[in-house]
Amino acid sequence: MKSGERPLPLKNGPLQYAPKGEMGVVYLFSTVAKRLQFRIEEIRAAFPDCIAYRHVGNTEKLVRIEFEFRSSSFRAHRHDPAQCDCIVCWHHDWPGVPDHIEVIELKQFFGVPFKVWIQVAVKDQQHWLDEEDKLQWALSSMVT
Repeated sequence: MKSGERPLPLKNGPLQYAPKGEMGVVYLFSTVAKRLQFRIEEIRAAFPDCIAYRHVGNTEKLVRIEFEFRSSSFRAHRHDPAQCDCIVCWHHDWPGVPDHIEVIELKQFFGVPFKVWIQVAVKDQQHWLDEEDKLQWALSSMVT
């Protein structure tokens, strides 16, 4: 991130801004773990980062969790997929994640502002965008 820049603000999150690294991911996960029916037994520096149990039916299932800012870092760090059940990340950017590994992308829970671009696809439907009495639009001052 460049000097003078900061991450996007979170909506309804315990952090003011989106995390910048793995430690922020750990903190945010701790705030949603109970809602996701995890009971955390241990958080540690060794792989996997977290040992937890998840409520499944009438039992609890052991879940080995690795925290990463980006899910693709799991592969870059050369972790053994056989020793992990779940990746908790801020941004899921690894389309080739092994099938048996669940990925929990935390930005889905806390939300960040996003951009929406609207373009008329059919010329004769343009009037829907022009009629101020039917629709109201709010645009950022950054829209050009």
